[in-house]
Amino acid sequence: MDLALQKITSNGQIVITLKEVDTTFDFLGPFLDEINLTFERIKN
Repeated sequence: MDLALQKITSNGQIVITLKEVDTTFDFLGPFLDEINLTFERIKN
């Protein structure tokens, strides 16, 4: 997760900080993975 945030911030993107709540991450995990894949596709 930290590496993904570093990649996003290095591109000047806005980072939304999430509080570490297990249910939040259980829900957002796949969503954040998809966002990360989208950023990777945009960069390439």
